[in-house]
Amino acid sequence: MLLRLLIFLTICVLIFLPFNWITYRQLVRIHPRRRRLVLGLVIAGNLMWPLLPFLRVSNAVMRFLRATLGPVWIAWTMFAMLYALAMFLVLLAWIPFRRRGTFAEFARWPSRVFVAGMVLLSIIGAYDALVPLRVERVPIAIEGLPASLEGTRIALLGDLHVGLFTRPSRLDRIFSTTDALRPDVVLLAGDLIDDDPYFVPKLLAGTRALSTSTPLLAVLGNHEMYGDPNAVIAQLHGSRIRLLVNEGYAHRELWIAGLSDYAARDIPDQRALAPDFDKALAGKPPASPVIALAHQPRVIDEAKRRRVPLALCAHTHGGQMGIRPLGWSLAGVFLRYHMGLYRAGPTQLYINTGTGYWLLPWRPGMTPEITLLELHAVARSRGHAVTQSRGEKPGDAPERRNGMKRLTVILALVLAMSVSAQQRRNPFQYVEPPPAPVKEQRVIAAVVIAAPKPPQVVTVPPARVEPAPPVFPYHFIGRFGHDEDPIAALVSDDRVIIAQAGDTIDGKFIVRSVGLNTVEIGFVSHPSTIRLQLDGWL
Repeated sequence: MLLRLLIFLTICVLIFLPFNWITYRQLVRIHPRRRRLVLGLVIAGNLMWPLLPFLRVSNAVMRFLRATLGPVWIAWTMFAMLYALAMFLVLLAWIPFRRRGTFAEFARWPSRVFVAGMVLLSIIGAYDALVPLRVERVPIAIEGLPASLEGTRIALLGDLHVGLFTRPSRLDRIFSTTDALRPDVVLLAGDLIDDDPYFVPKLLAGTRALSTSTPLLAVLGNHEMYGDPNAVIAQLHGSRIRLLVNEGYAHRELWIAGLSDYAARDIPDQRALAPDFDKALAGKPPASPVIALAHQPRVIDEAKRRRVPLALCAHTHGGQMGIRPLGWSLAGVFLRYHMGLYRAGPTQLYINTGTGYWLLPWRPGMTPEITLLELHAVARSRGHAVTQSRGEKPGDAPERRNGMKRLTVILALVLAMSVSAQQRRNPFQYVEPPPAPVKEQRVIAAVVIAAPKPPQVVTVPPARVEPAPPVFPYHFIGRFGHDEDPIAALVSDDRVIIAQAGDTIDGKFIVRSVGLNTVEIGFVSHPSTIRLQLDGWL
C-alpha cells in the first residue's frame, strides 16, 4: 500500500511540478510587481502534497488541515494548469510579432484578462455550490412494473461530502426540500461524508428535517472507503439511515439492491467490502422489479448483464462544472456516463451530479442536485423513456448529440473571434501557381509542288488552359466528436461552418474526409483536392 502511494505521489509530482514552475515563472515575468503575492500562492497551493500520505489519520489536526489546505491545493492546481496552457497559446500568437516587443509586454493584458476571468468564475462557482439547489424531475418507464408501484416517487441524493465546513443549515435545507417533494423512499448514493467517520453525527443531525415515515437508504462511496468504512457502518447501524452493504431492501413490491463501492477492490484491507450483486439480490421475490443502488457508474456493466431495469448512482459530480442545457459536463471529457439518464440495453442508468461538493466549494453551471424519479409502466411513459434517455447508439442520443453540436458552434465562434486582425489573409487559401503565358501557336506548312496553287497556311488554335479551382475561404480550426463520426469546425471572416464527411459547403466544395489533424476538401466543378491542417497546407 505504501509503495503504491509513493508511486502515485511521484507521478503527481512529475505531472504537476512543470505546471507550477511555468505558471510561477510567467506570472513574475509578466507581472514583476506581484512577485511576493505569486510566491505566496505557489507555496500555499502546494502545502497539501506532504500531507497526502496521512489523509486516513483521524484527528482534529488532520481534519482542520485537510479542510483548509485542501481547497487551496485544488484551486491552485487547476489554475496553474489552465494558466500554463493559456500562456502557451499566447506565446504562439506572439511569435509573428516578436520583433515588435517582448513576450512579457505582449502577454500582459491577456494575462490580466485571464486572471480576472478566473476570479469571476470562482465567485460564480462558489455561489452555485453554496446557495442554489436544483430539483431534477425524471420520469422512468419500467417494463412489467406492477400496478401497485405505478407513480412511485424516489428521491435520489449523492455526494453530500459532509465535512468540517458543511453548514448544518445547508443540510437542513437539503433534507427539508427533499421532504417537500413527498417521496416514497429517499436514497443516498454514497460519499455521505468527507472520508473521516467523525462527521457521521453531523450527517444524522441533518436528516431530522426528513419525515420519519419516509425510508432513508444509503450505500457506501469511495470516500467512505478511503477513511474507515467499518467505523461508518458501525455508527449508522440502527440509526435513521439504513445502510445497505451488499444487501437488499423491499419497498412494497420493489427490491432495492444496495451495493458496496468499487474502491474496496483496490484497497487490500477493504476487499471484503467489494460489491457483490448476488448478496444484494438474495431474498428477492421473483416478481419484484429491481433497482440497483451504487455509488459509481461502473455498476452499469453488471446491471446490464443481469437485465436490471434501473440503476442509480452518483460519483461524477458532473465534474463540478458544466452546461446543463447542452448536456455537457467536465466529467464527460473523461467518462462515458457522467450525468443524467442513459439506456444501455435492457438497463436504464441515472447519474445524480451531486448534492454537495468535494473539498472546493465551486460548481459553476452544475448546481447541487436533488433528483426525483417517478416510476411508470412502459405503456404510459414510452415517450418520456425514449426522449429523455441518452443511450449507447447515436440514434438513441439526439439530445446529447445536438447539445454537443451547439457547444461545438460556440467553441468555434470563440476561436474565430480570436483570429488576429493582422492575419485576415487566409493562411490556408488555395493559391494555384500562375500558368506560364501561352502564346498562340501557329504551324505554317508551305507546300510547293511545282503547282500553280499558293502555299497553304494551317492555323492551330491555342492550347486549352484548365481553369483554377475556386478559392476555399475557410480556416480549419478544430475537430470534435467521436472517431467514428468526426466533425470539423471551419471558419471564415464572417461565417462558422460545422461539417462532416460528405457535406457540401456553399454549393462549391465537398468535405471528402475529416482526420485527426487534417480535412480533405474537394471541388464540385474541379477535379483537384486540397488538404487542410491546423497550421497550414500539407
